[in-house]
Amino acid sequence: MKKVISITLILAILLMIVAYVANQDVVETPLEEVEVHETEVLVQGQDHKDDENNISVEESSDLIVRAAPQGVHTTLPALWLNLETPWDEENFADVAVPLYLSDDTPYGALAIQHIQYMNDNLYGRKPFSYREKEAATWLVETLLAMGHPWENICVQEFPVDHQGRWNTLMNSSGFRSDFAFRYTTQLSQNIVLTIPGQSERKIIVGAHYDSYPTPGASDNASGVGLLLESAQRMQYVDHYYTIVYVFFGAEEVGLQGSLYFADNLTEEQSDQIVMMINADVLFEGPYLFYSATYNDNYQAGSNALTRQVDDIADSLDLGLIPYPEVAFVVSTDHQPFLMRGYTIVNLMGLYRVNYPHVVGIFRMGEDVFLGRVLHSQNDCFHIIEERWPGKIETNMNVFSIFLEEMLLMDSD
Repeated sequence: MKKVISITLILAILLMIVAYVANQDVVETPLEEVEVHETEVLVQGQDHKDDENNISVEESSDLIVRAAPQGVHTTLPALWLNLETPWDEENFADVAVPLYLSDDTPYGALAIQHIQYMNDNLYGRKPFSYREKEAATWLVETLLAMGHPWENICVQEFPVDHQGRWNTLMNSSGFRSDFAFRYTTQLSQNIVLTIPGQSERKIIVGAHYDSYPTPGASDNASGVGLLLESAQRMQYVDHYYTIVYVFFGAEEVGLQGSLYFADNLTEEQSDQIVMMINADVLFEGPYLFYSATYNDNYQAGSNALTRQVDDIADSLDLGLIPYPEVAFVVSTDHQPFLMRGYTIVNLMGLYRVNYPHVVGIFRMGEDVFLGRVLHSQNDCFHIIEERWPGKIETNMNVFSIFLEEMLLMDSD
């Protein structure tokens, strides 16, 4: 009997040791001195698997652990995420240094640095998760570092639209990762920056920052990087329209952030919107599409603004491909604005095949255009750069120039 008790005791001790060692990989936010609003557990070092190339992200430190670009915080501001009022100005007193910008900085260069930072340090930004909230925090920090005043930055929190969607998200194998969902509040957030212009009429520029549990370089750090570079450049440039940059949360589960933003515009705010520009998946391939249109009874409509955008694209001669009809096919954050009657421009960089049985995003004649890496572990800055050298640089350069020219348009 004593031997049985001794063996049982030894086994229990061994199990306790194993459990303790296993828990060393869990990083918990210190809560002792913080007024708790939500409980947060973040587990890093997720072992993603690339089925096509048998690449383990954890095995290849190249893919995740990279030095942050100069002037950007290398530590994630997670400590205060559990505060009762996390978006108070006082929580952002330690302002970072902005990326260096001069007259000689090539268009797209700053965007690429932001994309790489998100890829390496903010991967797995799944909707309604603490990881997504970390990314939102970093966005606020980055905008403040550029010199934008706190009064011009707004955090628009929103809940999941219905419990059925939340249950589906919880049970979806596509969103399983070690980064916890925000079970208590079920919240996401849009980050909104306003740069006043000569007029109170507004151009909305949007990109979603959430992702599948992947590095999310093309989908959609590319759009976020484009907006961040533009926001840094445009504060030094005279422009007619007021520019409203919106970094949308929770796009990957039904365009939650853009729907909430559009639904909550006042009548006055709605009347002030001239156009909405959206950027999503900008370097899936070398074909640089833009859709400038409005909803003319569910057909692609043309007006003075869309013709002005077409003229800009033609004059730049950078290989931009107009295809307004695809705006009705692609499900991304321009859709809530298109369906409400606004003029929109949607930007995409896609891949082309001409196999008759391939289902892509859309067809042009015999050609099928599709995403090459989105929603996979291949959506990684370093993998894309290694396989298609120069594509990221080329695409971001073209889209950055195009975006700025649109934002500098005179009154319509």
